[in-house]
Amino acid sequence: MRAFSYPDFLLYWVGMVISFTGTWVQNLALAWLTLDLTKRPPYVAHQALLLGLVTACSTVPFLLLALPAGVLADRFTKRKITLITQTLAMVQAAALGMLAYYHLIQIWHVLALATFGGIVSAIDVPARQSMTAELVGKKDLMNAVALGSLAFNGARIIGPAIGGILLYKYGAAMCFNVNAISFIAAIIALALIQSPKQILRPKEVRVLPEVVEGFRYVMSNTLVRDLMLMTVIICVFGTQYGTVMPIWVKNVLHADASVLGLVMSLTGVGAAMGAITVATVGHKFRQGMITLAGSSLLSVSLIVFACTPRVSIPWFSFSLLPTRGMLIPLIERTTISLSVLVMIFVGFGMMLFLSVSNSLIQLAAPDVLRGRVISIRSLMFMGIAPPVGGLLIGLLTDHSGPRTSVFVAGIVCLLTVMLFASASKAVRRAA
Repeated sequence: MRAFSYPDFLLYWVGMVISFTGTWVQNLALAWLTLDLTKRPPYVAHQALLLGLVTACSTVPFLLLALPAGVLADRFTKRKITLITQTLAMVQAAALGMLAYYHLIQIWHVLALATFGGIVSAIDVPARQSMTAELVGKKDLMNAVALGSLAFNGARIIGPAIGGILLYKYGAAMCFNVNAISFIAAIIALALIQSPKQILRPKEVRVLPEVVEGFRYVMSNTLVRDLMLMTVIICVFGTQYGTVMPIWVKNVLHADASVLGLVMSLTGVGAAMGAITVATVGHKFRQGMITLAGSSLLSVSLIVFACTPRVSIPWFSFSLLPTRGMLIPLIERTTISLSVLVMIFVGFGMMLFLSVSNSLIQLAAPDVLRGRVISIRSLMFMGIAPPVGGLLIGLLTDHSGPRTSVFVAGIVCLLTVMLFASASKAVRRAA
């Protein structure tokens, strides 16, 4: 964990863990709230599509803003950009909480605020991710990227579990307000760290020529180009299963919001295990082979998940017992579907691929282009993949059911991995 030897990175990392936890609490509540708002005509026949539309609204802004945001990240202080975006994200969460608390929220509010959050995130991601290299330096970048993934996915374990309990006990408004409060930790951390050393270019911004310069670099570097192509295909089909998880839990498992939280938490357990693996022993293996192994595991796990019958197994879960105004945590014996445990392997494979491919791309990018290169990856990962993948899997689920949609996604990902494993020497040989 060499990156933790940098005090500013450690402070930044702690703030992000708290903020990411709140984000996962909100994500779970937003999906469940969408189901509640669309359970009556005229929406009920298109619930999966509307879930995909909410995902699309939160990510379509990346299509328009990710590339200009990369230019801004290369031109201006990344820490200040991130401070502004984290503050605006807190405002979005507070607005959702207020509307839900007063029972005013409608589906159009969800879509509008999801779009606003997407705009904020499109500006935030290139600045925040490219700032990592400035906090730790290139020699410890892979370790820092893996620890950043651990922060995100450690929160992914805790957040949905907390969100499931809060949603069950207090409703969606509490989840949104918890997320708003969580941003305070990230804002304080960003305010306290020293501005990273950044080579700022002249402030005159020529967006189109500089975006073209970033694309030329990506296309000229075979490794970066192939990793970008793999990222967009794998993320369109392999990482959008979350769109249909509320429907899977309700209609296949016949369970409630607490089980949805458990499903998403187990994905986070696998992803956190993957991040720890990369951070501790990732340097001992060829990073290109790790990306291929991770994407293969993700693909096969999705196929197994879709095919696993609804068999229940013994399980121990946490519950909260209200006693004299207090909430007492209990461990109780229950059962859970075997298919849910497969999500650990989905998360593990996904993280091996995303974390290592991200570090390879950042290491390859020159300092003056890193913001733009990361913005192009953000465009692939969050601008194209979620809206396209979310809508595709939503339509397929409405037409053929959640099992078929997840199975098809796994097959497409597996074929993609086989293609790049055989055709891309740059990926196979990446050190």
